[in-house]
Amino acid sequence: MVTEFGKAFNGNGENHRGLVDPLSNLAMAGNDNLPATISLIRNTVLGAQSD
Repeated sequence: MVTEFGKAFNGNGENHRGLVDPLSNLAMAGNDNLPATISLIRNTVLGAQSD
């Protein structure tokens, strides 16, 4: 299995970096904004369910 992965990804480092870097940035931004996101969900979605 490791050999197959090596063959599949061989020479494609830049292509994968172009995908991984933005996903990493998205994850970091999500983490940075987690408190605001949780507050928004609690105040809108969950608040509407309790009414």
